[in-house]
Amino acid sequence: MIGAAFSLVGGKPRVVLRAKQVNQRRHERRVAEGNNAAIK
Repeated sequence: MIGAAFSLVGGKPRVVLRAKQVNQRRHERRVAEGNNAAIK
């Protein structure tokens, strides 16, 4: 949260949002792979 607030003050909120989206997609992909492994 501190990094996001600092970036907003610096005028780069889009970069932070994009980074969050990338991290979320990576996390979702890991979760999906874990579920598939558990099913198998």
